[in-house]
Amino acid sequence: MSESSKALPSEWIARLFSRFQAVYGNRMDTMWKDADPSEVRAVWADELGRYEASDIKDALDALRTSYVDWPPTLYQFSDLCAAGKKRRQQNVVRLDDRTHTEMPAAIRAQFAAFKAKHIVGDDAA
Repeated sequence: MSESSKALPSEWIARLFSRFQAVYGNRMDTMWKDADPSEVRAVWADELGRYEASDIKDALDALRTSYVDWPPTLYQFSDLCAAGKKRRQQNVVRLDDRTHTEMPAAIRAQFAAFKAKHIVGDDAA
């Protein structure tokens, strides 16, 4: 779990696998038949913990064209989530210095008074 701070809630993983079962049927059983179901879900929860709900929704939407016949492996699904995360992050509006506007004089005066009263040793205005 390189980027994740916490695992996804178990309810999310249960819902994800329920959707997989509904879409892929007995192919789910075939894919993980020799694995401990609790361990499979725990590993998926850890791996997918780095993504937001919208990233996972995007990945589920992508299954319609990416993994039509068989459910994806964990890393295949994680790649779909990563693509959703990348799209989400690219949609964030980034402000740069060109969009910075001058602070109104009244606000500057209030800020200077606050700094003078509460911030000791700050010579910058």
